[in-house]
Amino acid sequence: MNISATGVQLPSWFMMPIAYATWHQQSLFRVPFDAVLPDLRVSADELVRWRRNGWISFELAGVSEVNDCDDPHVWEIIFIRDIVRSGLSDGQIVWLLSRCPRPFTFDPDRIVFSFRYGWVMPAEVEPSEPESPDDIIEENLDAWLEERDAERLAELRMKIDDLLYQLLTEKDEDLE
Repeated sequence: MNISATGVQLPSWFMMPIAYATWHQQSLFRVPFDAVLPDLRVSADELVRWRRNGWISFELAGVSEVNDCDDPHVWEIIFIRDIVRSGLSDGQIVWLLSRCPRPFTFDPDRIVFSFRYGWVMPAEVEPSEPESPDDIIEENLDAWLEERDAERLAELRMKIDDLLYQLLTEKDEDLE
């Protein structure tokens, strides 16, 4: 069961956020940590403040190189940067982050805040096999029978009778 932080069952198209932890594939193309900060439009002072507030999970001194594309440290900085720069107060940020699993190493392009469900990510849904017309017809017939929808079933019978008549008439014309 996929229950949100608010205690509400999530729709099938959402899932609980999953942190992209330190188990990710290390890249051969790592760059100095300080070199990515200008690209992220984040200063070292901001990172120190965010770390002091408990919004960043890692020790800044412990990070020397990162993969600038999909590194958990970079994703965490982007996630926090976007929240901080949204115009919310520190108290509101603390409240939002308290409802989010730690560490905040989410793909920043996939995590969103829903006012109904809290923090969610789009579920990776496997494409299902399309239903065959026979399955759809059977399912609807069963539903109309359960609903005792005699009017709908009578309309359907008339349509089927008309189609059968057309089919039989065409066959007779083809034989002549």
